[in-house]
Amino acid sequence: MHMVWRIPDAIDPSRPSGGVMCNHQIDDQRPSQTAGERPGNALTVAERSFQMLTTGPGPLAVNGSAIGHGLPARTVDLRELRSLLLEKSASDDLKDAAWRELVHRARSGDPAWVVGCVGMAMPGLKSTAARVIRSSPLCQAQVGQEG
Repeated sequence: MHMVWRIPDAIDPSRPSGGVMCNHQIDDQRPSQTAGERPGNALTVAERSFQMLTTGPGPLAVNGSAIGHGLPARTVDLRELRSLLLEKSASDDLKDAAWRELVHRARSGDPAWVVGCVGMAMPGLKSTAARVIRSSPLCQAQVGQEG
């Protein structure tokens, strides 16, 4: 199955900053909302989707026994798995085994597992996005002009 990915609204390749827009610029670029729409940038939408896929009956989950390396010997939903992998006690072997399983499932063609992988990576994605925004010369200059 071939998936088509579009450039998120927050990235505009024609911008001199190399396509990165500051948070306040992203909000300025959004069309006005209609009833029932929920606001949010791409990371917020991805996190919300992850929460929906890992809540309720039949959440995305892995077999802890099959992954091993200290995971509980039961079904572990991805939200719990993400918490376990973020613990300081999580070994690199556990992280590697868990990510091998997640990537294998994402490559199966089921879009839910692609969203699951994005949700698993969300702590790192948010940290990286914040660092890029803070260090962007364009954002720093505009914040200085606003203050």
